[in-house]
Amino acid sequence: MYKHRCMFAGLIFAILCFMLMCEGPVGPAGPKGPAASTVSQLDAPILLSPGNLATFNIYPRTTTLYWSSVVSAVQYNPQVDYGWDCSATDACLSWSRPDQYIDINVQGTTYTFNFVGAQPGRWRVRAIDSRNSPGGWSEYRYFRYLR
Repeated sequence: MYKHRCMFAGLIFAILCFMLMCEGPVGPAGPKGPAASTVSQLDAPILLSPGNLATFNIYPRTTTLYWSSVVSAVQYNPQVDYGWDCSATDACLSWSRPDQYIDINVQGTTYTFNFVGAQPGRWRVRAIDSRNSPGGWSEYRYFRYLR
């Protein structure tokens, strides 16, 4: 019986010590040390064009990506992949990742490039703030060039 009381008292002591020493509003005294700053991550841009599953039959394959601006963003990071012998879906196992076909930072909300080959492609964008901290990625959009 004495052994169980000691174990229980030890457990209560450990919990109280943790509550008093931890940072944040867990302990009865509230946060200790400087207040934690909240880190706000930039929203992901909304992809505008080309639309998902767009098909192009033009040459040269000059492609312009358009996306929405994000508050507090100073630049954007569009990425473009191309696929080999695959359909324009995420199930493709032959995307050019991890080495992106295009992985560049730009100032505006558009990017124009020449796509290589008559094949599927996909693209996404994230915003970057003045501290060079990136926000979350947009979803992928898929497209395909026929010739």
